[in-house]
Amino acid sequence: DGADVALIELDQQRGQALDDAASRRGDAAPRRGSVACRDWINGDRLANAMRTHPVMTPVVAWKLVLYMVFRRAGSRPQDVGARLDGLLPLLVSPFIGSFLGVVIRRLPLGLPIAVARSACEGCGRVLPVRDLIPLLSFVLLRGRCRFCRAGIARFHPGVELAAIAVAAWATLVDPSVDPSLVPLALWANCALGWSLLALAWIDWDHLRLPDALTLPLLALGLFATWALDP
Repeated sequence: DGADVALIELDQQRGQALDDAASRRGDAAPRRGSVACRDWINGDRLANAMRTHPVMTPVVAWKLVLYMVFRRAGSRPQDVGARLDGLLPLLVSPFIGSFLGVVIRRLPLGLPIAVARSACEGCGRVLPVRDLIPLLSFVLLRGRCRFCRAGIARFHPGVELAAIAVAAWATLVDPSVDPSLVPLALWANCALGWSLLALAWIDWDHLRLPDALTLPLLALGLFATWALDP
């Protein structure tokens, strides 16, 4: 599909960048995980890939993040656990982003979050489950409501992609903790990033920081500090 084509093109660009870096250093091959190995990931190349496949942009972005994580990990047996630890947050992050979108829209207005069903903002029709799959439903529906064909706000895939970016950041950054605590540190970083994402978005729109988010975040920070750096 379009996402796979984009990744193939990006991998070709990556290979060329690695060959160029190796020839400049005079090495036979670039070192895995070095700065040179990450030179190919830059804004211009990613933007060109998204422009080439505009309809598939959300899926391309998600696949690219997964691709980066697996490329970053080595092929040694001991790296398999690290791959799986980093894969789970990436897989659940679109759903977390979808929930954060509900929180960002409803919490400042005092609307119920977990009780009310999601509905089209144009016609008010309750959306079926098949229209609530993060990113994928937006792509399949081409950004429009199934019933009234009104445009779906770009806010929704935007916050889902932002949640993926948070999980990618937490996965790609090596925590300076005991190896046995790496999974805990990973999820703590994701929870912190997702909470700050919701707070920043609400603050931007409403100039307020709800206690329903700040107080649990304070408790989480204290617990993470106790667990990771007693």
